Amino acid sequence: MRTAHIRPTRRAAHVAGDLILIGWTLLWLGIADMVRAAVEAMAGPAVALNRSTSSLAGTVEDAAESLGDVQFVGDQLAAPFEPIAGSLRDIAGQATETVTAIEQAALVIALVVWLAPTLTLAVIYLPLRIRRARESAAARRYINDQSDLDLFALRAMAKAPMTRIAAITNDPVAAWRTGEAAVIQQLANLELRRVGIGVAEVTEVVKQPR
Repeated sequence: MRTAHIRPTRRAAHVAGDLILIGWTLLWLGIADMVRAAVEAMAGPAVALNRSTSSLAGTVEDAAESLGDVQFVGDQLAAPFEPIAGSLRDIAGQATETVTAIEQAALVIALVVWLAPTLTLAVIYLPLRIRRARESAAARRYINDQSDLDLFALRAMAKAPMTRIAAITNDPVAAWRTGEAAVIQQLANLELRRVGIGVAEVTEVVKQPR
């Protein structure tokens, strides 16, 4: 029985990649928050205008109310102040709408600044990360005995660079057909390393020729 495990280098690469993605996400989250704050700062004048016009409108309304209490001529004295107070309230309302629009724009811009680079890296990294994890998991399920190495040796002959195969044997097909355990082990290890799997060494058993 063979025992398979994820190679330490592959596990370290996975951890490093995950940490880089998390760090990248947090970095751009901080940048996005700074951008949001900078855009929201543009609403400062509108906020000040809202406060000043609201306060002034209240003062004008108080003055109109006081003048309205004057006997006989109160209504005439208060009349000019009412449209002024109304205009000031309108200006305050427009300032409030401007503040709301700027805050909404700041939120949208911040989301774009955060999500664009974060999702770009995630789209590039995560599919590869998931595919490698699935390959490793599938490979570990297949490693049970010497016969299972035949499958990985065949895959190595189909996928591994010819220079690496040639470094093992000049005729990998013949070695596979005759069941040369040492060659099959080395060829299989090429594919196993590709999918990030390390296989515990066992006593080689020479297979009978097919």
